[in-house]
Amino acid sequence: PEAWGDRLAGRTFAELAIGETYEHYLQVVRSTLHPRGGEDADAYEYTVQSHAYEAEAHSSAKFSYSPSPIQIIVHEERRPLYAFFVAMCAVLGGVLTLAGIVDGLVHHVHSIQRKMEIGKQG
Repeated sequence: PEAWGDRLAGRTFAELAIGETYEHYLQVVRSTLHPRGGEDADAYEYTVQSHAYEAEAHSSAKFSYSPSPIQIIVHEERRPLYAFFVAMCAVLGGVLTLAGIVDGLVHHVHSIQRKMEIGKQG
């Protein structure tokens, strides 16, 4: 996936003026994937922020690297079949409950209209 690609690949930081400095801040996070039935995979993701400014002396490029104390661990698990049925029952129950509420509301409005037609509603 593109999300795992190199965010700096193919980008050019050309000096537009004499004495221009580019500063890049990289925050690196380790990610570990534990797939079902496979080998663990480690990857290092990073975010990058770049900033250009005019320096008094000469042009330069600065890189600040900061490893994150946080690690992302992803476990791939299989959900049991009964969990699927429980979720489907929950959806069906929600739909039926909503249909009951709408039916009750329509019945109530219709009953008020009928009472107004015959003059029993104040």
